[in-house]
Amino acid sequence: MKNYMVIAGCSHSSGSEIDGTLDSKYNREHSFGNLFAQKMGYIPINIATPGATNQLVARHILRWFAENKDIVNNKTNNVALLVNWTESIRVEAPFEFPADTSFPSADWQVDQEQFIQINPGYTGYSAREKEKQERYHRFIAHEVPFCEILSLQMILMIQYFCQANNYRYFMSSAGYVFTEENLPWTRHYMRLVNDKHYYNFRTKEDAFYEKFKLRGHVNHKAKYGHHDEAAHKAHADDLYNYFKRKGV
Repeated sequence: MKNYMVIAGCSHSSGSEIDGTLDSKYNREHSFGNLFAQKMGYIPINIATPGATNQLVARHILRWFAENKDIVNNKTNNVALLVNWTESIRVEAPFEFPADTSFPSADWQVDQEQFIQINPGYTGYSAREKEKQERYHRFIAHEVPFCEILSLQMILMIQYFCQANNYRYFMSSAGYVFTEENLPWTRHYMRLVNDKHYYNFRTKEDAFYEKFKLRGHVNHKAKYGHHDEAAHKAHADDLYNYFKRKGV
């Protein structure tokens, strides 16, 4: 019997810039997700996508399970999932002219398909992309509660997908998924999240990026602020200890 763990998320989950590059086999092998999978006795399948939004993360999870029936339906395999949700102020939008955003180091062919990932602070490449980014940046700036609710809907969709199919699953945050000022609206969704399966769900400072930034970790190889190997190893240990304590 083989045990596989699918690891989904953004650049933090792919281990971006551990070795100074945005994507590499070494980065993924030393990412906290891969290390956690190995500690739990699973073979990691890292499908994380740098620059991903939570909508892309959820869509890639559903696509992977739909397109890998040879693994999923094999009765001699056990398949688990680790999802590391990114910050909610990223949104995905339909786009007719996607850039080449493939990442060959991933364990499954990930791409953005006919969508564009809207990230505050990123202006885009082509004129078409820049116009789209600017328009959505204005929307995000005025509609943060909407973005947080959208992320929570993605979380619940994957949670219930795993429960319905009896998949073992684990969740954590790589960036801020929610903020206190929007709790009047987000709390209606948050109360449905099974925090036994979600690492320190209500402590937003325990999101991977923020946690190790607050601890003073500095990756001198990184151009875009991603954490180093030590941070990834420490986070893998934190996840392992949390889920073992919860009996997940």
